[in-house]
Amino acid sequence: MNNEKVKHLPKNSLQRIKFVGERYERNLIGMGYKNIPELTRKMQNKTKKQVESELQKAFRKSSGVVDWKAYNSTIEYLYLQGVRHTPNCRRIST
Repeated sequence: MNNEKVKHLPKNSLQRIKFVGERYERNLIGMGYKNIPELTRKMQNKTKKQVESELQKAFRKSSGVVDWKAYNSTIEYLYLQGVRHTPNCRRIST
């Protein structure tokens, strides 16, 4: 079902990043990142600590815990887009 939803999203929708759903997209938009190109462009000018802080804030669940899958997936996406100052991914224990 999720794959069908992605097919109908705009090409620059933040939800196209794996594990970023509607809620996290709203969080990112509220922080000033309206779409993927804007997220990539704005993160390019930030330090590693700033990127880490912004993403942890965007991917915080209602329980206060960070969604590390969404966090790691976004870091990987930014890295592949050439963002220079990406933090290391977090180890996820299951």
